[in-house]
Amino acid sequence: MATTQAKIEAQELLADPRYYLFDTLPEQGQTRFLMTNERELAAAPFVDIRFEPQATRDFLVNSQELVALMSQHAVERPKTNFIFHHAFVCSTLLARCLNQIPAFYSLKEPWILRRLADIKRQHAGTIPEPHWREMINTYMPLLAKQYKSGESLVIKASNVANNLLYDVLNYLPEQPILYMHSDIAEFLVSNLKKPAETQRKMPGLLADFAKDSDISAVLESFPMPTSRTLLQTCALIWVRNIHTLKQAASKYGTERLRCLDMADFLSSPKASLNAVSVHFGHVPSEHDMVKMTASEVLGKNAKDTRYRYDSALKSEEEQRILAANRQEIDDIVEWVTPLVDGLDLHDFLHENRLMRSA
Repeated sequence: MATTQAKIEAQELLADPRYYLFDTLPEQGQTRFLMTNERELAAAPFVDIRFEPQATRDFLVNSQELVALMSQHAVERPKTNFIFHHAFVCSTLLARCLNQIPAFYSLKEPWILRRLADIKRQHAGTIPEPHWREMINTYMPLLAKQYKSGESLVIKASNVANNLLYDVLNYLPEQPILYMHSDIAEFLVSNLKKPAETQRKMPGLLADFAKDSDISAVLESFPMPTSRTLLQTCALIWVRNIHTLKQAASKYGTERLRCLDMADFLSSPKASLNAVSVHFGHVPSEHDMVKMTASEVLGKNAKDTRYRYDSALKSEEEQRILAANRQEIDDIVEWVTPLVDGLDLHDFLHENRLMRSA
């Protein structure tokens, strides 16, 4: 097995959490790993390119040799659970809550998933199915190491990796999936909260998401302005993401899939975390619930725990934004509602909701 640095035992590479699968470099035929530890991985708000400087070193492995190693060495791996979302729905906070108890170990937005999602869009269905299956069945298990601080793994994907829903449903048939979402108005408010740099990315994201599902024919009959506003673009991002979810579920079934509205999570965190835990195969104890809902978890900014940020602060902030932009938000919701209704997106989310009483 060739690497750019010292030779590493195959069993360590495949099973030890210190060897974190980070990236794939298809043109070079290489796979990149970072050297780290599970404490650093769990503490990081994101384990994507923002995590890279925290690694002690990195190294490359020949990808075909890695595939061969996976077939030659049987490694016991933990059960894996997935969280997908359309962004700005407190999914990082949910993953952090779950990480507080021994039942779960959370990886938040692994960079390898973003890379696989980009590769899938870039090649737009031209990758031979056996090769793509090999990639998924090599890289996904390599994230599932035997973490000492968690019995099963929770992978929270980036919102840009929602096109991998198809692949998790197709190639990983035993893994539960949770999809976190908000309603459209809440999503618009969340986008208005973001800095200009983030807002400028929205048209590009919409173009990327257009490749994830077959929605073009429907949009042809929908009144579309020649020049879209930020909020119109964001509303269409919401539609495309939920439609991708629905189309993937329609193709592969909804037995393992449940949807959680951010509003339910924030208004009923104990009930939500109990339901998510059960969906992921664990019945939480009273002690588990205390740990997951502690003020130092729910009362801190999940992306930077140095700062206080809870549901009350979030609500106050959003009410100010809503009051200042109410008419435009109402107009956008009215504009996009016929499209949402025509695609039965609200019905789909309701039928597959996690919080049955919500």
